[in-house]
Amino acid sequence: MLIGTQTDFAVKAFGEKEGLRLLAEAGFDSLDLSMYIYPVSEEPFTLGEDEFCAFFGEISEIVKKNNLIVGQTHPHFPTYTGNEQQDEYLLEILKKNIRATALLGSKYAVIHPAMDIKRKYGQYTDEMKEINIKRYLALFDCLEKYDVYCCIENMFSRDRILNRICPTTCSTAEEMVDYIDTLNTLTNSDRYVACLDIGHSNLIHYDGYETVNPVDMIHILGDRIKVLHVQDTDGKNDLHMPPGFGNIDFDDVCESLKEIGYNGVFSLEADSLCYKLGKECVKESERLMYSIAKNLVNAHNL
Repeated sequence: MLIGTQTDFAVKAFGEKEGLRLLAEAGFDSLDLSMYIYPVSEEPFTLGEDEFCAFFGEISEIVKKNNLIVGQTHPHFPTYTGNEQQDEYLLEILKKNIRATALLGSKYAVIHPAMDIKRKYGQYTDEMKEINIKRYLALFDCLEKYDVYCCIENMFSRDRILNRICPTTCSTAEEMVDYIDTLNTLTNSDRYVACLDIGHSNLIHYDGYETVNPVDMIHILGDRIKVLHVQDTDGKNDLHMPPGFGNIDFDDVCESLKEIGYNGVFSLEADSLCYKLGKECVKESERLMYSIAKNLVNAHNL
């Protein structure tokens, strides 16, 4: 199984050429290209078609030169604001993300569901589903054109009154299944799949949400899971740390992935370690993250 990581810290700190070289040197095989680090109102997302293609074509060459692949991309978020004009613009940006994903040779783009402040606990569920189905369907022609799969990620929100994390759109595997299966039925396709964020699945602890945990979510989503965001949390905060730095049992996670036959990339989204240790320790932090992930994969014969 390939070991991947997000490009967030490395590219922000060192640029595409040096940052991707450092990730390859650390041992990674695959990248989760962090599209969201490029502002939606700036280059490359304001470039014309030729310049846009040239920008991502150059990144693709850097990837190949370092014997890497782009296993998945992470387009911009938030994907919805409630402002009609802004949301139309964001849809166009997401389509450019899908185009860039194809230019990078990847099949998978992780696109967050639309979320609204009113969508907490069990509130505003039907209204948010209607909004999400409409917006995801608006991407279908682009997904088909560029042969890219839309990966819907499990999410969380924050209760500002009680100052705690709470469930929102697609916090549960059951809701993700509903979205994915509805979209695939409506389009007579398999273009909509799941990205399971392991850390996010460790943040919701309320009556009625007993299946929101890594093991249950893996089994409920099953073969809908095509990509992962592997990160550890303490069960209270979205820490984005490597396995072993929180309280998730990654032996259980890996065995569950094996049971459903997951054969995608074991891709980290754990750059908080790099941010904590800083640029001076980037070689050590990236190498440590790779070693942790590789040891887990090897230990469980993934």
